[in-house]
Amino acid sequence: MNRYENLPPAIAAKLDESVRRVRRIIKVRGICVTVAVFVAALLGMMAIDAMVMIFSSLVRWGLWCAAMGAAGWTAWTALIKPLRRKFTAAEVAALIERNHPELEERLSTVVELMQAGDDTASRSLMEAITMDAVRDVGTVKPTKEFTTRTVKPRLIAAAVALGILAVLFAAFPKATARLVTRAIIPSAEVDNIYASSLKVVPGDQVVLAGSSFSVSLAVEEGFPDKAYVRTRTEGKRGESVERMTRTSALEEKNAFYSFEYPSVDRSFTYRVNCGSALTRGYTVTVVPVPAFSDRRIRVTHPDYTGRPPDEYTNTAEIAALAGAKVAVSVRPDRDDIVGEALLPRGRRAAGVKDDDGRLVFSFNLGANDSGEWGIALGDQYGFSNTVEKSAVRITKDEPPQLKVLEPAETSMELPPYGQVPFSYEFSDDYGVAGAALELSVGGSGFTNVMDLAYDPSEDRRWSGFSSFELSRLKLPGGAAMMRLRLAVKDNCPEAFGGPHVTYSSEYSLKVVARAETLDAKMLADEIKSANLDINEAKKALDTAKRQLEEAAKHIDQKNDWRKAASEKKLEDAKKNLQKAEDVLKDLTKPEEDDLLSLARLAMKPVLDEHVTPDRQAAEDLLMTEKDKERSEPTKDLAKRVEDAMKALDEAKKAFDAAANEAVETQKLAEMAEREQALAEMAENGEISADELVARQQELEEKFESDFKDELDDPMAKNQERASNLADKADKLEKKRESISKMEDGNAKQKSEQNFQKELDSFAKEADAFAEQASKTLGEDIPKTDKQNMPGEKQKWEDVRDKFEKKGQEMRGEDAGQFDEMRDDMKAALDAAKEAAEAAKQQGDQQQGDQQQGDQQQGDQQQDGQQQGDQQQGDQQKGDQPQDGQQSADSKDSKSPSSQMKNAAQQMKNIAQKMMGKAQANAAQMNMPLEDFMPQSDEPAEVNGEQKVRPQFKTRRARSVESRDVPGLLDGALDWFKMKSDSSSGAESSPLDDVPAEYRGLVREYFKALNEGSSK
Repeated sequence: MNRYENLPPAIAAKLDESVRRVRRIIKVRGICVTVAVFVAALLGMMAIDAMVMIFSSLVRWGLWCAAMGAAGWTAWTALIKPLRRKFTAAEVAALIERNHPELEERLSTVVELMQAGDDTASRSLMEAITMDAVRDVGTVKPTKEFTTRTVKPRLIAAAVALGILAVLFAAFPKATARLVTRAIIPSAEVDNIYASSLKVVPGDQVVLAGSSFSVSLAVEEGFPDKAYVRTRTEGKRGESVERMTRTSALEEKNAFYSFEYPSVDRSFTYRVNCGSALTRGYTVTVVPVPAFSDRRIRVTHPDYTGRPPDEYTNTAEIAALAGAKVAVSVRPDRDDIVGEALLPRGRRAAGVKDDDGRLVFSFNLGANDSGEWGIALGDQYGFSNTVEKSAVRITKDEPPQLKVLEPAETSMELPPYGQVPFSYEFSDDYGVAGAALELSVGGSGFTNVMDLAYDPSEDRRWSGFSSFELSRLKLPGGAAMMRLRLAVKDNCPEAFGGPHVTYSSEYSLKVVARAETLDAKMLADEIKSANLDINEAKKALDTAKRQLEEAAKHIDQKNDWRKAASEKKLEDAKKNLQKAEDVLKDLTKPEEDDLLSLARLAMKPVLDEHVTPDRQAAEDLLMTEKDKERSEPTKDLAKRVEDAMKALDEAKKAFDAAANEAVETQKLAEMAEREQALAEMAENGEISADELVARQQELEEKFESDFKDELDDPMAKNQERASNLADKADKLEKKRESISKMEDGNAKQKSEQNFQKELDSFAKEADAFAEQASKTLGEDIPKTDKQNMPGEKQKWEDVRDKFEKKGQEMRGEDAGQFDEMRDDMKAALDAAKEAAEAAKQQGDQQQGDQQQGDQQQGDQQQDGQQQGDQQQGDQQKGDQPQDGQQSADSKDSKSPSSQMKNAAQQMKNIAQKMMGKAQANAAQMNMPLEDFMPQSDEPAEVNGEQKVRPQFKTRRARSVESRDVPGLLDGALDWFKMKSDSSSGAESSPLDDVPAEYRGLVREYFKALNEGSSK
């Protein structure tokens, strides 16, 4: 609500002007009083600070509070509180009328009545009074009514106080400013007025934790000779006071002092006091040496390695390949720390802070960056760390490591169809690009002929098995020299010095037509080793038997030295029995894929029923009390050991029979596979008829050689002699009949005499053989009946049949099968020869037809086209047409293709019989047939099952997956082609189509062929 409401405007304006005048006077008066009090208090604090040594900031704060309290109370009472008072219109009117009695309170009356709204007074009276009041107020001037006389004393007081302060500033500006600052801002670190004569060095300082800190003080003349340093350590209460050491002489004008903090580990403030002088507090900020923690090193390998990055947290050494990327991450101890990595060859890598506040140093490593590295740190104060150096090693991508486990021999002889199995292990630090088998024939360079199988999913170490088949190269049937080696190449690129290749030792291989395969050699070595073990066990048993017999003689005697000797013999016998037991245990131990497993079982009863019990009995005799009778038990044990030897001999026979069965099975399986492969090559037209004859001839000869014992009839000579005697008897009978028909005379008489001599000679020979045959056959063979030659013929024919039967019994039940297979091989060879002859005839006929065609073409050119046609028609009538000849050949059963198919089918039948026999043998030995077949790394499906060793899989089909050898498969070493093309002048044949590196080798083969043919 407006406080001048209902008042006439003239009165309201005058009253408002008066109020403003009063408030201005109160404000100026209050400010002057407040200033005067504040300056006076300030001067008082300054005086106290100048006169009294104030060490504690609490005293300064107390003085400040007192001064500010006085100034504040003055401001409240003299300024704020009066200004807060509200003046009413009646109060202002009363103040005006107090100086104007002539107004007779008309102004205050009007103001009171109008603001109170009293309507009891008459209107005319109020109007008259109001008009008089308005007229009276017009003569009132607030500037006169409210003067400033009350302001002057207060203004003078303020001016005096400010004047004193101004004089002090004018006279002592620095000291006054310092006192004013210390008074107004108690927290300010300002020297007192006497400290201007002190010079403190270094003042504020930042130092490293653990370092020493020295304070130096220079004091002008006139101060006492004692100075103190007052220290307040961060985190501790109170202030320590220590006397400074004077470093200057007493007679010097100015004094110098020092004080040393030997080691500081916390921030602190210090000030120096000398007499009445007290410096401000200087701050010493103690910071630790720039350092880091949680170092992490991440090495990103070159892309070609394919390896994930390596991370290290517990080492500072860096070992990496050239081309690797390194990222070192550390956590600095303070946010203000920066740094860089010091690298070999003067390189530097600046640290970059990541989002987590870590410093990251990234750099690449080159091939020449081996050396030392470290991390240099710095902070905002210029401090740095002591760089710790660590090694940087640029590792090399080492060549692969290769170890060949099989074959053990480095020099071998194999047939052209043989296989070389390779079992190998290789490793590399970062990965391999491939592994291969390389071949060198003669003096030529090595050529990659087959990739080696291994599991590429492995990390750093691989193993595998691959079998190289010589038939892939179409090697000659004669001797050939070659070298093999394994090569492993890593995946190191050329930019990093790669790739590195590691080679195995070279394997020298001589290809000999009659050589044994490695499988056959391995089996033979196993049999030989087993026989050596059996002989060793037998020798140990024989020694033990003799030792037991010697021990039994004196073991019960009282003589000490003889008894001790017998004890020693018994102990030695036990050791020999133990040796025999150990040997037989190893011999009978089952092994995986052991072809002699059945043969080894023959030794098991000898071990379990004889040798082991005998060894236990010998131990029992040794443990028997020495006063007991042991002679007879020792003799009995010697007899038992003799029985063990006999049992071992019987087991040896069984072992030999089973081992021979395994050898036979292996040879049959190998022969069957070769026969099957040759048949398929002939059937598919991959081999010529002449080559088929040559290879089948080789197979037949090998069959005769490998199974000589099975094919040789022990009674063959006896059969031949009996057959000869039967023939002679037949001839004698015919000669007798011829003589009987002769007329009597000297000729007949002489013929009879000669016949009698022949008859006597025959009887003598026949009777001698009859005596031998009687013993061999186990029956009586009657002597010769000279008068009954037909009977003699029949007798000897019967004896021949008996010898044949006897021979079959001695050869075994398989003799007939081997005879049948031999006959089949001869028949197959004959079929191949017929095919070769048919092919030769067809070639001769085609050559004649070609010559005839050439002649016809010449006639056509001379006589014209029409005459030529007529002559050709006449020719066609006289001779069979060429096209008709080809058509007839294709249909004729005597054609080369039909003959080849016939020969191939017979070879398949032979292979089937051989494989059937091998299968039966394997079944008897309770082993899979695949264990007897050549090893191969290619699986094949046999009877719906996956087999590691393929059955009836051609050599040519296997070589499809291998790499062709340039110059080797195209005739340079094709034995059969060379053989058919060779002649006495073969060495002069052009070799333009043969690669240069193989020409010398080809010439050597031609030379060998020519020399062989000439011989």
